[in-house]
Amino acid sequence: MRRRAFVTATATAPIAGSGCLVILDSPEARFGHFSLINDDRKLREFHITFERDGTRIHELTRRVPSDDIEGFRVNHEEWASKLSRYTLSIAVADDRNDVTYTEDGCHDLILNYRPGRIGIYSHNHGEECEM
Repeated sequence: MRRRAFVTATATAPIAGSGCLVILDSPEARFGHFSLINDDRKLREFHITFERDGTRIHELTRRVPSDDIEGFRVNHEEWASKLSRYTLSIAVADDRNDVTYTEDGCHDLILNYRPGRIGIYSHNHGEECEM
């Protein structure tokens, strides 16, 4: 009898644990500031697509001169400040990179293009987006 109780308890533990993980998985990411860095010798266009919970919600294209940085705020816009799970797709020249943000807080992003590579870096400011 003791063995049967142990087997039953261990067999149901992962199921209960999985249920708890789903309940706690409530992403509340949003964005504050973007910096686009072009480390190439040519002017490049950054094509960025935003998805919120799997639905495309916004697209933008920014031209960044050679060896230059362009920065802009996004936290004042409804599509970027709504708490959710966001996926960004970034394309520059023939290179592409995707990243999904699920961590709660306000993320500032740096998208850095070097020929053959797009680097994505972020800083989480916590609950409030800096102005």
